[in-house]
Amino acid sequence: KIQSKQPMASFPTAAGGDQAAALGHYRMIEQPAKSEVTVDNMLAVHRRRTLERMQSQPEVLCVQDGTDLNFVNRRSDGILGMHLHSVLALDLQGMPLGVPHLDYSSNEDKPNTGRWLWGLQRCAELSQQLQQVRVVSVMDREADFFELFSQPEVGREVDLLVRALGKDELKLFGKLNTMRTQAHLKLRVERQSARRGSRSQRARAEQSARHIRAELRWFEVQLPAPQKSQFRDCKPLRLHAVQVKEIQAPEGVEPLHWFLLTTLPVQSRAQAEQVIQRYRLRWRIEDWHRVLKSGCKVELLAHRTEVRQQRAITINAVIAWRLTALTLLGRETPELPSDVLHT
Repeated sequence: KIQSKQPMASFPTAAGGDQAAALGHYRMIEQPAKSEVTVDNMLAVHRRRTLERMQSQPEVLCVQDGTDLNFVNRRSDGILGMHLHSVLALDLQGMPLGVPHLDYSSNEDKPNTGRWLWGLQRCAELSQQLQQVRVVSVMDREADFFELFSQPEVGREVDLLVRALGKDELKLFGKLNTMRTQAHLKLRVERQSARRGSRSQRARAEQSARHIRAELRWFEVQLPAPQKSQFRDCKPLRLHAVQVKEIQAPEGVEPLHWFLLTTLPVQSRAQAEQVIQRYRLRWRIEDWHRVLKSGCKVELLAHRTEVRQQRAITINAVIAWRLTALTLLGRETPELPSDVLHT
């Protein structure tokens, strides 16, 4: 609570001279690596409150994504950075409900496929604790691999909505491109901030918000299993594909072109548009990343071990969730009282 009042300040500054509070904070951060002060335990209360918020919804989106954290100008024992893979829960209006799961690793520790599978399992665990709430795991192009869709949780405990890579142009995406346009729609594309390139993400130039016109297509598809031994006995996957293709993008702007694969039903224009709206909310996790890095300034944390660094980031992750949610509430419902949001 102390740090959430001044998220951009160091903890001693945020504590305002309260030496007992500062000492308690650092004592927790500096517990032995094998103590019970784990990331999972630190999130336990927040996760329980998040589940309560999720239970009040007919459907929730569990957005997965990763970001690289680079620690600069630090006196450390060789810790230069780490990868953070997170699950952010949203309602269908895009309001963040919480950050129930965080996973830290180096780029070498866990392959990208392992991170997405880990996130899917965490989403399934959340779904098992909810009653009559549809859980949809929303992911970007790194999650477009057969093993993820073939997991037993998919379609039973968790639905998937994944942006496809578009690499198989002659088959699935070739078919979409040759289909007649089934509908046209207008979309607002939100502003995208610039992003540094990294091992796991492409660099991206800043783009202003704009309104677009796009073609819309959808159909049911069967994806055959890859020709690898571990998938030899797998049946083809029955999924729905949705294509959104921008018409006449402004000069110098990369046109919007999404191929979305989902286990959700898509048999009408209304259902296709619902899928698109769900996917558009994926950008909320990038807003949360920006608050975590620019607002809470976690890349300036200077704890001397990896475990301590992770604990400090975890505290800030919950603060960043609260700040992201408060910002959205302030923009959309400025008349609400300031104490409406509780962790």
